[in-house]
Amino acid sequence: MGFRGGFVKGFAKDVERIFLTGFMGSGKTVVGRVLADRLGWNFLDTDELVERRSGMTIPELFDVGEETFRRWEHICLVEVAGSSRAVVALGGGALTREENWDAVRGKGPVVCLWAEPETILERIRGDTHRPLLAGLDDEGKLRRIRELLEVRRPYYLRSDMVIRTDMRTPEEVAEEIIGLLRLRP
Repeated sequence: MGFRGGFVKGFAKDVERIFLTGFMGSGKTVVGRVLADRLGWNFLDTDELVERRSGMTIPELFDVGEETFRRWEHICLVEVAGSSRAVVALGGGALTREENWDAVRGKGPVVCLWAEPETILERIRGDTHRPLLAGLDDEGKLRRIRELLEVRRPYYLRSDMVIRTDMRTPEEVAEEIIGLLRLRP
């Protein structure tokens, strides 16, 4: 999976927000924080906002039902979609729903951070806040990651650009995004 070019013209002078999408463990939060810091912008994480607004953790919301989590996610995404000078980290499955694409469409570039399944597994190993992988051993997690990536791939490919994060520092990824969008920190 690589960069889908052709969209960059016209974004640089008008970019008020950047949306980061991608699978869990792809680097959305850590890259988002670095990117926001480099640009002097705010960093917003929709998963963190969902937890604050709902008063529940992501795993607790999933225990109630994934649909409950997705409703909260949409509410929070609509709320932050109009934020100025913000880097917004979206939940890994947020853009699998058309209503969420509608909320971000035209409001800023959508950047997909991509990592291979093995990289993702290594990054999330030991993280107990991943309800879609709960109760699985490493082999089961890797299989589930591959399955979910295959399902989500078409949604991720709708992004304005796809950036690989394997074997790269968050700073390198942030600098690539800044360069491709022709932004001035």
